[in-house]
Amino acid sequence: MSAVKMDPGRGLICGLICVDLGAESRLRFVDPALAEQLSLPPAGAPVQELVLPEDWAAVETALRAQLAAGDEVRLSFRLTQPADAAPAAVSCSGRREGGVLWAALALAPRDFYQSYEQLTQWYDGFRALLENSGQQAYEWDLRARTLSEAGFQSLLWRELMGAEPLLAVDEDGIPSSENVYLADVPAFRRLHRSVLAGGAGGSVELRMRTSYGTYRWCRLTLATLYDLEGKPRRAVGLLADIDEEKREALALAQRTERDQLTGLFNGGTLRAKMLTALEKLESGYIALYVVDIDHYQEVTDRLGILFGEAVLIGAADKLSAAAGEGAVCGRIGATTLAVYRRAASRREAAALGRGFCEKMRQSLADGKQELCITASVGLVLIPPGERDFSLLLRQADLALAAAKRAGGGRLVAYRRGIRDDGADAGAYFGEAPAAAGSAKSFNENMFYLFFNMLYEGEDPDRAVDLVLRTAGQHFHVSRAYIYEAEPEDRQILRLTHEWCSDETESLSGRLETFSIAGESAAVREARAGLYQCDDTGAPGALPRDILPRVQERGIRAFLQYGIQDHGLYRGCIGFDDCVAPRIWTDEEGETLGRIANIVGGYLLRIRAQERRARQDPRTGLPSFPRFRRQAARTLADRSEEGWAMMSIDIVRFGDIGDTFGAETSERLLARLGAQLRGQLSGGELACRVRRDEFALLVRQREGETLLERARRFERDFAPAARALLGSYDLRFRCGFSPVARGGAAFSALYDCAALARRRARRGGRGGCVYYSAELGAEEQRRRAIERQAGKALADRQFQLALAPVVSLESGRPAGARVLTRWSSPALGELRQEEFLPQFEENGFVLALDYYLIDETCALLRRWQRAGLTLPVTVPFSRLHLAQCDFVARVTASADKAGVPRRLLRLELSDSTGLRDNAGALDTLRALREAGFAVAVGDFALNDSVIDLRGKTPCDQVVLPRQLFASAQEEPLLEGLMQVVEALGLSALARGVETEAEAERLRRAGCLLAEGGAFSVPLSPAEAEELFRQERE
Repeated sequence: MSAVKMDPGRGLICGLICVDLGAESRLRFVDPALAEQLSLPPAGAPVQELVLPEDWAAVETALRAQLAAGDEVRLSFRLTQPADAAPAAVSCSGRREGGVLWAALALAPRDFYQSYEQLTQWYDGFRALLENSGQQAYEWDLRARTLSEAGFQSLLWRELMGAEPLLAVDEDGIPSSENVYLADVPAFRRLHRSVLAGGAGGSVELRMRTSYGTYRWCRLTLATLYDLEGKPRRAVGLLADIDEEKREALALAQRTERDQLTGLFNGGTLRAKMLTALEKLESGYIALYVVDIDHYQEVTDRLGILFGEAVLIGAADKLSAAAGEGAVCGRIGATTLAVYRRAASRREAAALGRGFCEKMRQSLADGKQELCITASVGLVLIPPGERDFSLLLRQADLALAAAKRAGGGRLVAYRRGIRDDGADAGAYFGEAPAAAGSAKSFNENMFYLFFNMLYEGEDPDRAVDLVLRTAGQHFHVSRAYIYEAEPEDRQILRLTHEWCSDETESLSGRLETFSIAGESAAVREARAGLYQCDDTGAPGALPRDILPRVQERGIRAFLQYGIQDHGLYRGCIGFDDCVAPRIWTDEEGETLGRIANIVGGYLLRIRAQERRARQDPRTGLPSFPRFRRQAARTLADRSEEGWAMMSIDIVRFGDIGDTFGAETSERLLARLGAQLRGQLSGGELACRVRRDEFALLVRQREGETLLERARRFERDFAPAARALLGSYDLRFRCGFSPVARGGAAFSALYDCAALARRRARRGGRGGCVYYSAELGAEEQRRRAIERQAGKALADRQFQLALAPVVSLESGRPAGARVLTRWSSPALGELRQEEFLPQFEENGFVLALDYYLIDETCALLRRWQRAGLTLPVTVPFSRLHLAQCDFVARVTASADKAGVPRRLLRLELSDSTGLRDNAGALDTLRALREAGFAVAVGDFALNDSVIDLRGKTPCDQVVLPRQLFASAQEEPLLEGLMQVVEALGLSALARGVETEAEAERLRRAGCLLAEGGAFSVPLSPAEAEELFRQERE
């Protein structure tokens, strides 16, 4: 009896098959009826003949993986079918029994194949998208309230963010917002709550924290997936990095809102902001000042326009400074500025206006006589309820006119009765007279249309062609075209875009490319800007070197505009008339020139994006996606050769930028890229992955190990580094992942090398590490720690431990130093040495430090109530020194707890390389000025932040154990203590384990110590009891 079953309601056909799981994997049994209906191969045939060739690799991989994990098998694939039949999609479910697999093979409904094809195409595209862009996907099970990574995660995302996928949820089942910028958390949670409630999802822009202590703009798109009953089942989220795009948009908005000369708000923005302020005004006044520079025309006539602009810029700066906090300043006319701000009384408003007059007064000399520059100020005081902005502006303008008539250089407040002498009140905001109308001209509308065509279109080439066609038809030219310089040879111009009228022959094929190498200096200079010829046949109209080229193409007149990129000639945009000579009018020249500027700027942006996709602009090395493709091809084609992946970065690269400036760090990367290119040979590859990280695919050479090669490269680069950084000790960190014979997948190889480099990074001052299986296991542990960290902080799994600080003179407690314990249900008891270095790398230490500071302040408050006033030291990460709100947040924590700030001692554990970092030193000084005691760790090791000239940013230094563990170091210890005493600082010895070490410190003059020689770390309750007993 046939085992084939058919469900007429669903149209499903199914039957049994049996597969021999031996080395050859052949079909042992196939249901005859099923084989007949689905044209299956007979028993004894290889299993591979059952599956469509395109699906076999995926099926084989999935089968092996499922059998390695257990005996159950569930697969979906397409069957091999006759040539005239479409592939049939089936599902296969079965169980291994001994050496065979018994399975049920079921044919899916007819529309399954189409859905399968669509899903496959979508998935392939999705995978390619993620692999080549800065994105990450995650899947959220709305019923189980769990998260998992979906599909692929972009390597670029991992390197940009330095973070693992989003795999944690908060207590309410919503994905964790721990890495989301605080101000963006509400929007993040609202979007996820809406999906939980059954919504379709949506998109939100937010800032995500990276492991480097910074934030990047990202766009989160969340889509809901529903079950057959229409209930939400799962949601898929896609996080895309839009940092560059967002910052460009913010910069554009800034340029749109600001006057380009003075930097103040422009008239339209000032108007909108003031209308909003008027609506919110409930008490007091708003004072509106209109300020105009007196006799400005005389200044420009005698000293020039540029000098006049300098006077206007200086006036804007002085006005902004004098207006103070809360004021809004703008430029509303050629020489007219405006300010509004809140004022409590008329007297206060008048005093501020008189201050404007004084601040703006200055004397200048033009070599003949002295010029006195003054400003007149018109004031109108606005009570709550006023909304007529035009009327208020007219009143301020009348007051300004009265100040001008009185001689200028003074303040006049508006009052009823001020004479209207016909001044253009209300025109300062660029409002046209009513008779002129407000409709834009055709040309203005055309510019707006062209801008939208280019920047909102999806196909750049089509958009540019459309602009050329529209402009050519409107101005009745014969041809509009664009030539662009070849990337490899800037002397060669290639035709990239062209529009021709019906009666005009195309340049394509006739003048596809041409060289400008032999052109005269005069022609080159003309090409760089506007190059115009009204009649090419007129004697002497064109140089002899280009005249034949123009006449052969039948060009009778032309206009060309050069495309410039930071002063470099990148091509031209031209308009030809092939019918007759043409006198180009000023309006035509100006309009076509503006069109050329719009299109030229757009093309430069597009070409820059294309170059970035192929090449890193900083170093000239291939981009990471291009390197990935080249490396994968090399590993596949030359797998028998010995290869290795190297991942390299620079130790404390961020400090180099902070100390020597961004320009120097960029030049350092450029020289490093050139050095790398010179070191490669025989098909070896290199690229810049991100920031200061580089990846290299190199040969394993005989007689030179990878470690020796890395050290040689560091030595060879040292002269170039010294030329930029002086005596700064530049070091590299390297991770190596050799390729086993037979090849390896690129992604796995790169991940292993990057993992080894990160392991070297935790070594501190540089180093090289080879990847190993043990390192992989360690990384799994690190990932588990990272996944658990956010929940641990929310669940208060981190606990304070206190190491008593003892006076070496009296032996009594003098304070305590905070240590961190982590009791994790999933990971067990962890010492801070296991997780703090990792948190330092991924940036989580920032949140943990604030938690510890809050807990310490609460502890100090309890002790204060119990009569204990001992200081407690809290170590903090150097990452805080780059956060602008660090001092404010620490101050708020102490003040909220109501504890004296002097009792909270803040210790910078690692100050290496910060001596010349002005921003970091300013933060340390700000902490001291706020009343906190500051300690600096690892004194006298490496490049300490302590300045021996006496400019110390701290109150105490921490002596590491290396300085007192041996009697041989005692002379050095005594010398250092003399330096500490001369600087007016105190010293704390950390890690004292024996009485001999304590005695050594006493003789050197160190009075405070902490370590196992005095006490083990205590819980807060144990420490409180100890301190209470000592006090009694």
